[in-house]
Amino acid sequence: MFRKKDKKIKKPLGVQFRIELNAMTLGDVADNSEPPSTQDMAKAWLRNNCTKIHVGIAAINGTDNNIVYISGSDANVYMTMDFDIRLPFPIGPNKTDTVQVTETEDFIFLSFEDIAIMALPTSYIISSLIGEPITDYRNVIKDQFGNKSEIEIKVTSPKGEYNLPVITNVAKKWFNYENTAAKVLTTLILTNDDFPLELGVSTD
Repeated sequence: MFRKKDKKIKKPLGVQFRIELNAMTLGDVADNSEPPSTQDMAKAWLRNNCTKIHVGIAAINGTDNNIVYISGSDANVYMTMDFDIRLPFPIGPNKTDTVQVTETEDFIFLSFEDIAIMALPTSYIISSLIGEPITDYRNVIKDQFGNKSEIEIKVTSPKGEYNLPVITNVAKKWFNYENTAAKVLTTLILTNDDFPLELGVSTD
């Protein structure tokens, strides 16, 4: 009697996060102490209507099932997703120049002045890193372009409880999350040819 061998999942080298931050919306968050929205997305991200801050983060599979995180804003290496993204200039009345990255069991949060501006499911990141599909689509076309939807994530922070709106686009091997304050796009790092990674901060 022969037993079928389990197909071994090939782990990627890591996951790259390409983050865009809308400086104008961050200023509104600081002024009003209110989370971003998903209303008027096109208007909020018009090239002439905002300054976009680009920054990269990489999650790299290390040895002994460890993950190391590299932040493009300070070129430092971290063992957890708990660090600051350093902005190229201060924003808002308090002249805040950092966005906080915080890891919890369920989500990785990006926060500005104690207001969550983006939340990414931790399970999506773990699945990506171990080579498992984030979701299962039988429709090839649907998987190629992802499944788009709008969700609300319940947040408890020092500023109180609120719902954080996010437009999601999820495929088997990548996901994008966005609202008027932040856009996060993920791609797998599959081979040595994907290096060097460009993670530094830039604006346009």
